[in-house]
Amino acid sequence: MNEARRILFVCSQNSLRSPTAEQLYRDNARLKVRSAGVDRGATQRLTAEMLDWAEEVFVFEWEQSDEIRRQFPEQYSSVTIECLNVPDDYGFMEPALVTLLAKRLTPYLGAPERTDVPGL
Repeated sequence: MNEARRILFVCSQNSLRSPTAEQLYRDNARLKVRSAGVDRGATQRLTAEMLDWAEEVFVFEWEQSDEIRRQFPEQYSSVTIECLNVPDDYGFMEPALVTLLAKRLTPYLGAPERTDVPGL
């Protein structure tokens, strides 16, 4: 069996968007998922070790990619970053956010296996 892909979701505060994405994919046996934020006050602040761990990083806005480049230039050059273009307009696990994330992430990660979340 192949080793699970290591996926890191990064938003600003790690309180709404990235934890929602983590919840959607946490039960997928093909993936190991974590989430973090780039801002000082983030619930779980992004670290160099997290970026070293990740195979793929998903940010929600290009500003987060810019922050990763500024804060972690060494890791930035060696990690794959995809931008989901999801604005900070949603609450944690809000059905509209769940639906949008499933749509944007399915091409990369497959459909979320969680079925107990609103919107799926």
